[in-house]
Amino acid sequence: EGEGDLEARVWRFQTKYYRAETEVRVLDGPGGLDGLDASAAEVVPEAPQALVCVVSIDREESFDQLRSALEATVLKEANAEWFDRVEVRILVANGASASKSLGRVEEAEEEGEGEHWLCRCHEWCRDNLFEYVECCTEDEEQDARLRLFEDPQGVSRVIEALHCHRWPQSDMAPPPLAQATGATEATATEEAEEEGTREREEAEMEGFENLLAKLAGARGAAEGLSDEQRRQHAEKMLFSIMNELGLEEEEEEDKN
Repeated sequence: EGEGDLEARVWRFQTKYYRAETEVRVLDGPGGLDGLDASAAEVVPEAPQALVCVVSIDREESFDQLRSALEATVLKEANAEWFDRVEVRILVANGASASKSLGRVEEAEEEGEGEHWLCRCHEWCRDNLFEYVECCTEDEEQDARLRLFEDPQGVSRVIEALHCHRWPQSDMAPPPLAQATGATEATATEEAEEEGTREREEAEMEGFENLLAKLAGARGAAEGLSDEQRRQHAEKMLFSIMNELGLEEEEEEDKN
C-alpha cells in the first residue's frame, strides 16, 4: 500500500509434515528499508525468519537499487548480528525465460559477449548467503518450465524453500483418519511407515541444523589462533562433521 509499507498479512500454510502461521510484511520499493540504517533491532526487535527480495530480470537498476538499500541498512556491520538471524534469504529474478536467464548470459559471456549484470547479481547472492531463484509470475506454464543449472526454478522453488524452514510454533500435521469401517492391515502398515519416515526426516533435519550450528561456531572459535592451532582445530571439526553425518560408521562397515 505504498513505499515503505510494513502492514502485516497473515500467511497460513500446511505441508505434508506440519502446518504453520506467520506474518508477511511487504516493503514496497527501496524506501521500505528507511529507518533500519542505524540499528535494525531498535526498529524491528525480532529479525524476520525469512527475507524474499524481488528484482526484474529486465531491469538492472532494480537490482542496483535493492543492493544499495540492503547494504545501507540491514547489511551494515552494525546490524550483522540481527541479520544473521534471518535464516531464509531468497532473491527472485522475475520475468525469466529460456532466453532471459543467468544460464543464458553465462553462455554468452563464454562466447565473448562481455559481463552481464545477472552474473554480478548471482555473485552478490553467494557473498551474502541469498539463494538466487528465477521466476516468471506472468506466465504460469513458462514459470513451471524454468531450470537453472538443471535445478527447478519458478514460484514453486520459492515456496519449497519457505516450506523447508522450521517455522516457530509450527504444529505437526495430524495423520489421516482411518475410515470408520476399519482400515485394512495394508493401510495401517503404510501409515506406520509414513510415521517412521517422518520421524527419520525430522531427526535428519535436526542433525543438519546442529551441523550448521557447529560450523558457524567453529569459524568464530578459530579466530586468533596460530596456524598450527587452526590446523588442529580444523581436523577436530572435520572428525566431528564426519561423525554427525555418519561417515565414520559407513567407513567401518565398508572395511568389515
